[in-house]
Amino acid sequence: MYVDCEKCEQRIRSSDMNLDNMVAKCRNCDALIDLRGHLVKDAPGAMISVQGKGSPAPIPPGWTVLHPRGELEISYHWFEPRNILLLFFCVGWDSGLVFWYSQAFQKGDLLLLIFPIAHLAVGVFLTYYMISTFLNRTVIKVKGRELSVTHGPMPCFRNRKCIIHDLRDINVHETASYFTSKSGRRSIMYQVDAVKTDGQSIPLLQVKSDNQAAFVKEKLKKQLALS
Repeated sequence: MYVDCEKCEQRIRSSDMNLDNMVAKCRNCDALIDLRGHLVKDAPGAMISVQGKGSPAPIPPGWTVLHPRGELEISYHWFEPRNILLLFFCVGWDSGLVFWYSQAFQKGDLLLLIFPIAHLAVGVFLTYYMISTFLNRTVIKVKGRELSVTHGPMPCFRNRKCIIHDLRDINVHETASYFTSKSGRRSIMYQVDAVKTDGQSIPLLQVKSDNQAAFVKEKLKKQLALS
């Protein structure tokens, strides 16, 4: 069950709805949504969404969808404008490390070389991640007998491959990230899983919004002819 925020068009889940007062709060923009007119009773004690019923999920901004020879290929680049801030941060952080180690080597002081080792590890990790956000893209492909999810060219996340005939469903669930916004609210990631016929769930990828997750789920289920 969900409704779409009229202000920022983000999808609001049932966990953010107060059905007693018929209001919902958008996590993205803090807008309050009047649920009257958006929800109707489907059965005693049950509610269903009537907003956008039967309409396909929109293509997320910046994403590309191709159907070469009846196959399916969904791709998107990792870059976002806010990654430029990370670039400047990494330049400042790494410049400080370069200056520190140049002085340490000149003095030949072993303690000065060992002391910032944790800062060096953080600098390497952040720099690698920053470069990957500028270069990498994710490709979700249904081709032949395989469903594949690849990230590259810089290795960051595990690539996935599934045999189509082994799958019975595509699921989405929320997973909390380790990053929080300035307001202190949790940043939620959404994981898309492939469910095999034996019940085993295979994590395919994580995306930053439920709209993106819903789009991937809808396109895969349609392409794979999963009910």
